[in-house]
Amino acid sequence: GTVSDIETGEPIEGATIRTLHGLVAVSNEGGIYEIEHAPAEIDFSLTASVQGYNDSTEVDLIIEDEGEIEINFALLHPEFDLSVDELQAEADIDQRIDLDFTLANAGNGQLVWRSEMQNIGGANAEPWELRGQINVGEIIGDSRVQGGIFVDDMYYLAGSNNRDPQIYVLDINGEIIDQYDQPGGGGGGYGYKDLAFDGELIWGSGSSIIYGFTPDGELVVEFEGPFNPNNNLAWDPDNELLWVSSTTSNLMGMNREGEMIAELDRGGLRNYGLAYWPFDPDGYNLYVFHKDSDVADQIITKVNTENNDMIQVRVLEPEGGGTPAGVFITNQFDVFSWVLLGMTNNGVRDRIDIWQLEVRREWAIVEPTEGVIDSEDSQEFILHLDASLLPPILAEGELHFFHNADDGHEVIPISLNITDDENNRDLDVQLAPGWNLISLNISPNRDMYTDFEALGPDVILMTEQLRIDEDNHQIVIFKDQQGRFYSPVFNFNNIPYWNLTEGYQVNVTEAAELHWRGEPIPPGADIPLRGDWNTVAYLPDYNLSARFPDLRAVSSIRDNLLMAKDALGRFLILGEVEFSNMPPWRAGQGYMLKVDAPDLTLNYPPPEEEVAFTPPCPPLLCKGKNTMLAESPVSQSGHWTSPTPTGENMSLLITNINGFDTKFGDQIGAFKCDGLLIGSGAVNTDGMCGLAIWGDDKSTEEVDGLQTGEVFTLKLWDAGAELELSVETIQQGAGLVYATDSFTMLDVSVQTAVPGEFYLSQVYPNPFNNATRINYGLPEAGHVLLKVCDISGRVVSTLIDMPVTAGHHSTKLNAGQWSSGLYLLQFEASNYSATRKVLLVK
Repeated sequence: GTVSDIETGEPIEGATIRTLHGLVAVSNEGGIYEIEHAPAEIDFSLTASVQGYNDSTEVDLIIEDEGEIEINFALLHPEFDLSVDELQAEADIDQRIDLDFTLANAGNGQLVWRSEMQNIGGANAEPWELRGQINVGEIIGDSRVQGGIFVDDMYYLAGSNNRDPQIYVLDINGEIIDQYDQPGGGGGGYGYKDLAFDGELIWGSGSSIIYGFTPDGELVVEFEGPFNPNNNLAWDPDNELLWVSSTTSNLMGMNREGEMIAELDRGGLRNYGLAYWPFDPDGYNLYVFHKDSDVADQIITKVNTENNDMIQVRVLEPEGGGTPAGVFITNQFDVFSWVLLGMTNNGVRDRIDIWQLEVRREWAIVEPTEGVIDSEDSQEFILHLDASLLPPILAEGELHFFHNADDGHEVIPISLNITDDENNRDLDVQLAPGWNLISLNISPNRDMYTDFEALGPDVILMTEQLRIDEDNHQIVIFKDQQGRFYSPVFNFNNIPYWNLTEGYQVNVTEAAELHWRGEPIPPGADIPLRGDWNTVAYLPDYNLSARFPDLRAVSSIRDNLLMAKDALGRFLILGEVEFSNMPPWRAGQGYMLKVDAPDLTLNYPPPEEEVAFTPPCPPLLCKGKNTMLAESPVSQSGHWTSPTPTGENMSLLITNINGFDTKFGDQIGAFKCDGLLIGSGAVNTDGMCGLAIWGDDKSTEEVDGLQTGEVFTLKLWDAGAELELSVETIQQGAGLVYATDSFTMLDVSVQTAVPGEFYLSQVYPNPFNNATRINYGLPEAGHVLLKVCDISGRVVSTLIDMPVTAGHHSTKLNAGQWSSGLYLLQFEASNYSATRKVLLVK
């Protein structure tokens, strides 16, 4: 038969014709093909295919014995026509840009296509492909190069230098440009074994001491490590830990002060280097460079730091062999890749082996990636370019299309010129599920404005990044201080613009992140205040204390300030009684202020030298030094967990708790009549407790708070006992009655109850310094003997030896004249006895 173009009738040379049974022929220049010795008397099909045309198949064919059959094919052809020859853009660092283009099919057949984004050069290497080797031993003339890192286009290498340990600095081309003595003398002997980098300091050790120093060689910190020697080091940016091990030890996680925080079992590995990859696809971030004489000289195993699981990843077999030394993982060697730098010991031929871990193509993503386009139809594309993932460079790549038209392959160059405007700054705000109170300390770029004359950025444009699709958005509602709101689900917005001096409430369906870039607003810029309540922005990029006596955050309006609150309902109050449980104010947060006069101006002061109080912060939200965290509910270290914010609350201050000897850390909880927890707080060192009482979120079907005018009750939690509290004196406010944004100040008393059984509580605090408190209870009156003995059994002090009434009781242990050490509390009452251990530390 023949194969021809259905439109022109021209013969097609090189078409492949296949039978169902595997017989094959190829058409000649005249489009003619022939298949001899085909099986007779059986059904078969015949398919003609050739690049540039659609396949054509004839089915249910049969040849009679000794017969022949002629099958002629006329093929349809698709056409591949892109609207662009190249894709170019320029973006400020951290900016995101979308480019649109079209693929059309003007042919008479279907166009089948797929696309693939590729970087240029070595950045397209496959995982665990050896990208290069640097013979550093020969370059620096050191036969014992043990550890290495790559920072800011420089290699920093630790070498023994005939027991005069050095740090060698090489440029990206492998040329030595500097060297200096290892700080601390490298700990003696051969010096540092492995190196780590935490973004500021290089860490090294080859002895019992771990050293932290700058890339210029200035020693900043040193402390005793857990081993001698501490051979292997890796910095964990996710948990702010330095992982440390010797060759045959477990892996210890330490903070920058040298305190032990975590421990991982080594799993029998002989470790020669540690590295950390924050973006390991399996969540096994800690990499171990080791050897096994029964397996191989160079093995990579990775460890899950959460559960200690291990996975052997790869046996490395580099050209030149050698044994493992230090190891380091970085994305600075090639901004389009993550690579592993393996230090290999091989005598005078010590070297760095550069292994590909992952290609970073996420800076340029095309949608869709595959499909079929019918004749005379087209497909719209979007190329998403994300400058936030790369440094200021000219990023170049290629968009490859593979298809069934023409020669089947089209390459479109991609270039993204990333610039860095030094006057601009990033702002990332993490949103917790539910209600948040946020603000800006930058003036966003003009692409966030609807027009040049607008007084502020557009709320919809500012939050469009949280849109999931055309019909779904992560924002439930976004409100300003005047009650105007943006509701994506109803496509409604009556907030005219984002006022940069105000804070905003935003309710989201799940944890999310908002990212903007713009010019910093001066920290001390004027923030106008109206009388009564205001929701204000926090403009500094540094923290300011909201604790007495200074109240730095609100010092400019202290004489007129009545009250301040944050997103979690923590508050400060001024007046006859002064109280604050607010952590330092920080960027990304909004705050509520109540003042006693209109036309005031809030100005934030310059940074203070030190903020003494650091609030608890969920680990998930603390990653990234440039991230501004929205407040999220956190668990207190006690019986009750703080309720999830509902968007409105009142403030309750308990100034005195009568009838019970409270201690620091005791908790007070507030409850609806049905038992729902609607507020909790911890007693401070002055015996006071401030807590937010949460109102009901009317945007949800579930009742999660109080209605205006609804009453509530209080309970005290103390070391295993839940005690009812009753109001004794109302100093200010309406008592235990809810009203949004109101303030109530109370004295309360404990409703004494008799326990159902004898008990001696665990001592708190323990260990203690000089003094601690002991709580016990009696279900009936009786004689109580409470004495303190040392570990030899000698009675040191008798605290109680007398009749005691039934109820909950507390006594103080004062050990100011005692020696540090372990002591035993021995408690006897009626037929009950108990012993508790306490540790005195001075």
